[in-house]
Amino acid sequence: MKKTMAVLGLVALLAGTAWSVSVAFFEVRTAEQLGKGKLDDVVIVEPERLTLALDKTELLKAEGEIVWSLAADPAGAVYAGTSQKGELYVVRGDKASVAWTVDDAAIFAVAVGPDGKAYFGGSPSGIVYKEGKVFSRTGQSYIWSLLFDAKGDLYAATGPDGKVFRIDGTGKPTLVLDSSDPHVMALARDSKGNIYAGTNKSGLVYRLSPDGSSKVIYDAAEGEIHALVVDDKDRLYVGTAEVSPGHGAARGPIGMRIVRTPGGAAAPPGRG
Repeated sequence: MKKTMAVLGLVALLAGTAWSVSVAFFEVRTAEQLGKGKLDDVVIVEPERLTLALDKTELLKAEGEIVWSLAADPAGAVYAGTSQKGELYVVRGDKASVAWTVDDAAIFAVAVGPDGKAYFGGSPSGIVYKEGKVFSRTGQSYIWSLLFDAKGDLYAATGPDGKVFRIDGTGKPTLVLDSSDPHVMALARDSKGNIYAGTNKSGLVYRLSPDGSSKVIYDAAEGEIHALVVDDKDRLYVGTAEVSPGHGAARGPIGMRIVRTPGGAAAPPGRG
């Protein structure tokens, strides 16, 4: 009986406490306000609203490494270039494994060739590997981007001398661009066979024509051209970033421009 009375007394106390609580309302509207909370499976969508995030599945967790580059082959396998251990991972379905390990610190660039093979650039050796075996030696320290043209030749954007090489099927490199900047960071191609190359330091975009000539077609206000892509209408999109003096990690203002390729008016230079 005493135990029963004790329980009833506790219930009465809690009930009394609950009745004394007042209800308060507050409103959160801006992205800045929403960003202060913890977002679980939702994303902030401007203006002033939340929406469900896309479903995600973690496929690769490489402790202490950074994934720098991705490329997919026709069979659906995805290759991931990483730093620290010189490991190229392959993801098939929902399983990831180390495909090849090379004697390099980082793999900044990966491309899949017309033969369906994985090619990747090792840094600081400047070697292009084909499925883990030495394919070509550029004589540079960094390979920032790899791109195949319609003929099956491989282009390699490199540093620290700002060169672009065309590599044939035997692995022989031919210098096709010797830029005025220390690093060529990005490559793209259009349907006419032109290759575009973006640099770090001056933020230049070069066009390499099929006849072997090259010229600057765009000078960005920012110091680095970090990404290039051409759409199905041959319009060139340029992703930019500001960098610290000399070569350094991208920081500060970023932007994206659209540059008209041959057949359209060029975008005005970012400087001058």
